[in-house]
Amino acid sequence: LPSQFSVIYILKMAESRGKTTRSISVIGVGNMGGSIARNLIDSPCSDSVVGSYDVVQSLVEELYQYARKAGKNKSERPPAGVASAVEGADCVLVVLSTEDQCAQLCFGTGSSVSLISSMRPGSCVMVCSTVSSEWSRRAAKKFEGAGIHFVDCPVSGG
Repeated sequence: LPSQFSVIYILKMAESRGKTTRSISVIGVGNMGGSIARNLIDSPCSDSVVGSYDVVQSLVEELYQYARKAGKNKSERPPAGVASAVEGADCVLVVLSTEDQCAQLCFGTGSSVSLISSMRPGSCVMVCSTVSSEWSRRAAKKFEGAGIHFVDCPVSGG
């Protein structure tokens, strides 16, 4: 299934467990991530897109405006970084190009902000990037230790 359907499934599972608010964030909003984010903004299964973030600020601004227009983003301004992009998200989608980028985002190095330090227990991170099965297993264990659910959900552009 395309990753937006996987996210919708997870959000529906949260709803079936009595959770009424379903919010999502997408990190990496280039060609693939941007399309996924727009589909999620348009979906009735997500109540809010709390943040979309990318190193390209114009993409962040564009999706922020798209979500605001759809009534799915209530913040005063686009997220300035990873921490503000994922704050309050039930599910965070990671759509990056490389395993190294995913490792940096998920676990950080030095003083960098990471998903594992920014997400709350009970939330879910879905990595839609091409990463090795070994990396996914290590990531799943690290996230599990923080009380965060992990889903390896690779997508293909071709």
